[in-house]
Amino acid sequence: MRFKQPKPAPLDHAGAEATAARSLAFLTADPGRLKRFLSDSGMDPQQLAESLATGDTGILAAALDHIVGDESLLMVFASEVRSKPEEIMMAHALLQGPAPLSSM
Repeated sequence: MRFKQPKPAPLDHAGAEATAARSLAFLTADPGRLKRFLSDSGMDPQQLAESLATGDTGILAAALDHIVGDESLLMVFASEVRSKPEEIMMAHALLQGPAPLSSM
């Protein structure tokens, strides 16, 4: 008898933030990745530490944005956290919020 694998639960905002937190941990675990993230974001290590100390969730979104902006980095991150790149992209989209309505 074969059992069907359960479908993963739909991603919610808390799950997207958890993915973003893992993305920041992934970046900070490697000095080269961290240096590139700080350079690309225009932050220095002290600003990063202050953002983390104040609970600024924007830093989480910035880390995830940085990862999804580089396909090879996205693939390495997805492999490390044992997730599909599509799921990471969904978390990114969820944290970005709805697209702004264009004015006509």
